[in-house]
Formats: sequence, structure tokens, C-alpha cells
Amino acid sequence: MVDLSKFDTVKGSEEGAWLEVLSPDGAEEIGAKIKLAGRDSKIMKKQQKLIAKKKQRKGFSAVEEEDATIDMLVACTLDWEGFGEGKKPLEFSADEVKNLYTRYPWIMEQVALFI
Repeated sequence: MVDLSKFDTVKGSEEGAWLEVLSPDGAEEIGAKIKLAGRDSKIMKKQQKLIAKKKQRKGFSAVEEEDATIDMLVACTLDWEGFGEGKKPLEFSADEVKNLYTRYPWIMEQVALFI
């Protein structure tokens, strides 16, 4: 008998997992990490439905789609550790997450792939 509880992707997605962020060239860990909800989480499902509704609207532009994707990744970001600019640590908040992903697209790309 197979114990399906070992493969509960919804539970794991809800709890989230830590991404060790790599340098832009992918050569090394930079000492920061991001906790992300998975693709089977309620957060992700809700964001996917919002994007689908927006896409049905006439005139949904590529810019709007990119913004919706960023918003989805921000919503799936549960926590982070180790980020700063200069000597100032970056406090975790939705606004700071969006700013991080917008200013440093290489981090956002890693987040999208990890999820």
C-alpha cells in the first residue's frame, strides 16, 4: 500500500520552502534566502485565478501581464532572511518584496523557477 500522505504537495506548498538565492551568474549562494509558498498553495491558486480573469479582459497588455506575475510572486513570498542595501537590512514586507523583485530581476527569475 502506498502512503499518499508522503506526497501531500498541498501541505508542503502551504508551509513553503526556502530558496537559497544564487549570484546573478548562478555560481554561488549570496547568503540570503526567501521562503516561498508552492504552486499547490491556496495563495498561488488565488493569484492564478486573478491573472486568468485579467487575461479574459479585452486589451490585457504584456506590461499588465508582467505586473500580475510580479504580484503573484510577491503574494507567494512568505519571508526572507539576509537581504540589505549598503549597511541597511531590508525589512520584510510586500512593498519591499515587490521592490526587490523589480530592482533585481535575476532574483525574481530564481523565485519563479523555484516555485
